[in-house]
Amino acid sequence: MSRYKEVRVRHKILWWYCFAAFLTLAVQAKEYLQPEPQQIKKILQELAPAWELLSDDFDNSPELFIALAYRYGRGVDIDMDIAMAMYISAAEKGVAKAQKDLIDLFQKGQEIPQDVTKARYWAKIYASQSKPTIVMALANLFMEGHQQFPKNPQRALELYQDAASKGFVNAQMKLFDIYTQGQIVPQDLNKARYWLEKAAEQNEPLAIVKLGLVYQEGRGIAPDNTRALQLYHKAAELGQAEAQLLLGTYYSVGKFVERSDTEAVKWFRLAAAQNSMYAQFLLGVLYESGSGVKKNLYQAAELYSKAANQGYDKAQEQLAKLNKKYMPLNTDEFDYRLVNLAERDLQQLAKNFYERNITDPAILDLVARTVLLRYNADNSYTVDALAWFCKALAQSNNARYRQTLEFIVAEGNSFKLRRHARASLDKLPVAQVEQYQISNSQTLIISSH
Repeated sequence: MSRYKEVRVRHKILWWYCFAAFLTLAVQAKEYLQPEPQQIKKILQELAPAWELLSDDFDNSPELFIALAYRYGRGVDIDMDIAMAMYISAAEKGVAKAQKDLIDLFQKGQEIPQDVTKARYWAKIYASQSKPTIVMALANLFMEGHQQFPKNPQRALELYQDAASKGFVNAQMKLFDIYTQGQIVPQDLNKARYWLEKAAEQNEPLAIVKLGLVYQEGRGIAPDNTRALQLYHKAAELGQAEAQLLLGTYYSVGKFVERSDTEAVKWFRLAAAQNSMYAQFLLGVLYESGSGVKKNLYQAAELYSKAANQGYDKAQEQLAKLNKKYMPLNTDEFDYRLVNLAERDLQQLAKNFYERNITDPAILDLVARTVLLRYNADNSYTVDALAWFCKALAQSNNARYRQTLEFIVAEGNSFKLRRHARASLDKLPVAQVEQYQISNSQTLIISSH
């Protein structure tokens, strides 16, 4: 029997068994009365063949299993009276999903008549399980207000305190904000710091860096830069990007610490790897000036570009200045990168090169050489890089590179590369000019492929 037919047969069996077993229960369910235990037991025995089929979200509860089947028509006709009876039975046994679904059903009033009082009742039951995540969810509901739930900041504060006292970091951080802002309660920087200390003790990186700012700025306490630095280092070592950015900034200017470009590069690099646009920009500045790291204009440009792509206008301005100031490119550095870059980085370099519309023959010769040396590559990043370089040769409008592109069209290992080389070749003028020739040693490399 096919899987489809098997499922259809199970659905039919489930429907007939449930219909017979719940015939008397349906009358009671109009008032959402609980079914008798024997009825549930009998139903489950009858539904055993379908248990696995419908067990994806019944939370290991027989009643919830049946409730979901009748609510969504899984093998039976939809019947919200029976579904509600089963939901309530499961909810009163402490099944969290049943309680949560009841809150939603009574609150929205779409599948059953709306009843805000019952929604609140089940919300309290749901929260009474003392699970911090549940308490936080309810607290946020009271803090923000939601549909028929009126805002109740004081009740939210009580719930946050309950979760925080049980060691829930998010609640402790929320209390820090509440006591710092002083909107729900009078501002109390000591209490704010108390809860932030509790969160920091659990190695929460964001709490640690915020606590560092409290000590640095002296919020309700005497400023303590030494303690602040200790906390920034701890948060930075835990991978907190903001702390890494702060340390990089302080080391680059010598604030609170002895100035060290090497340390600045270290922390900026870590933060930049987490897409901190400020760290990317500041690290680019160090690469451009050669402070704490070997001067590398291409690396600086890449970092500025990453920061600019995230909307940092200052990075875009610096990138424009760099491009204007350092064109044409330094051939030695460009040559080094063409030879030593990893495949993915070479792809990005080639794309950037094309976008800069460079026409200097000395630099274009290096590009042509790279294309001829790597034309048989099968790595997708390398092939993509070579395709960009072919487009750059065509963009130069220099007939000197016709022979290079003709070779790639004839011998290229990748269809994609040959296609781009052919399209690029069509854009170059036909003229009697000296063609680019690769050196004898490099010709040997090509012929050996």
